[in-house]
Amino acid sequence: MLRAFEVFLLPPLLPLLVAGAGLLLRRRRKGLGNAALALGLALLVACNLPIVGVALLRTLQTSPALDLAQLPAGPQAIVVLSADMDVGADEYGGQTVGPMTMQRIRYAALLHKATGLPILVSGGKLPSHQESHATSMQRALQNEFGVQVRWHEDRSQTTAENARYSASLLTEAGLSRVFLVTHAWHMPRAMAVFARHGLHAVAAPTAFAHWPTNPWVAWLPRWSGQRDAALAGHEWLGRLYYAVMGGEA
Repeated sequence: MLRAFEVFLLPPLLPLLVAGAGLLLRRRRKGLGNAALALGLALLVACNLPIVGVALLRTLQTSPALDLAQLPAGPQAIVVLSADMDVGADEYGGQTVGPMTMQRIRYAALLHKATGLPILVSGGKLPSHQESHATSMQRALQNEFGVQVRWHEDRSQTTAENARYSASLLTEAGLSRVFLVTHAWHMPRAMAVFARHGLHAVAAPTAFAHWPTNPWVAWLPRWSGQRDAALAGHEWLGRLYYAVMGGEA
């Protein structure tokens, strides 16, 4: 229900709803309707600009990249969170990790080879999927990176559940300090909920959002701008919701 409601608060639907409301208002209150229509169209264009999407994501990137040559001491394991899934990967024989999840497990594999620490993969199964995110992540890590997975958390559906169920597995193993691997812009929300569940996490962010190198492209509407704006909006809404609900949603 919450995820369905979120669709109405993120691009591209939110700007279209504002513009649509403006068209309806013009029949009775032309000035207000024109203003809403203009606002909706302006939001639609802005949300498609790469410069806007990147700027929004960068507001969330508060943890710097780790220096693999000087890693902090203390973490006893590596926790890597799932993101997306490629459910129609015929070339892989079926379901496999999506592009964002691949970025995360790739960095987790690099971190594992630098530290020797065991890995926990976290991600449950959606109704439309053949298997859990954790299962796909484990297979990719083992078959494509030659890295074994110690713990397989396959019940979680949200970041809060990632933290809850991962903490349960790690506490049972007597561990409480971890490297936490996820996207740089997802890290603040993930760190907050992991702390609430008694895990001391060292941020190990990956896939940072960087300013576009081509200034002309940065100010031209592109699909990547809308994607980044939607990702940033999802994160800020998630942080707000977790703040209200105590991080247990």
